[in-house]
Amino acid sequence: PARTCIVCTGSQGEPRAALNLMGQGRHRFVTVGDMDTVVFSSHPIPGNEAAVARLHNALARRGARLVHSGQLGVHTTGHGKADELLALHDAADPDLFIPVHGEYAHLVAHHDLALGRGMGDHRVLRCTDGDRVKLTGDGVAHAGRVPDGHVMVYESGRPVSDHLLEERRAMSGEGFVFVRVLVDGRRGRLAEPPVVDSRGWVEPGDRGDWHGRVATEVAEALAGPLADGTRDTKELGRLTRRATGRLVSRQTGRKPALVPVVEVR
Repeated sequence: PARTCIVCTGSQGEPRAALNLMGQGRHRFVTVGDMDTVVFSSHPIPGNEAAVARLHNALARRGARLVHSGQLGVHTTGHGKADELLALHDAADPDLFIPVHGEYAHLVAHHDLALGRGMGDHRVLRCTDGDRVKLTGDGVAHAGRVPDGHVMVYESGRPVSDHLLEERRAMSGEGFVFVRVLVDGRRGRLAEPPVVDSRGWVEPGDRGDWHGRVATEVAEALAGPLADGTRDTKELGRLTRRATGRLVSRQTGRKPALVPVVEVR
């Protein structure tokens, strides 16, 4: 059709929303071009300004004409005003009430609106994420809390462990240092110098020097325990990690992810 109106998600620059996919040319069914007008009937939520600006630019590059609240009075809100909320309360006339929409200041205002309408304190409850609520014949009350932190999950729905998340943060922020140690178990010494590699820790031109320092530090740290009969790979790995971390932190002030691998032959 020559004239079609599409109402879609993405006015806040959400990366996987329909409008963002159109701006990137990745939407399966809609292609935006120079014959199209995109109307943003919204204000950027604080914190989303950069994402919204990127979306505007992406759509503009595809030739779309943009209309937003900075140009015309096209903003419309999905949030009820106080008089609209009061009309809802009058129509529903609830026995119990828990405000759930908006920032905390909005919850307080909505809570006060219900009290001002004449509801008793025991029938109005203000909650935050994680609060447990108990409903009784006398009203509504807090009943403790449940965990409410963020949980990262794989696409399959399986949660990602905190340990793995910490490793990912360290690798993305400070890089990683890999140390491979090969032990001659019969002779009680290293079979060869430790092998060290890293990424994102020091400048590429400085890696050779730093890798040599780490190898020396690890070899010196393991010499005594190996001579004393230590062969447990977990203990040798712990000593390798500690020696590496001590040098890395002391000399560079960085905290990359440390990946020790110990083999005993």
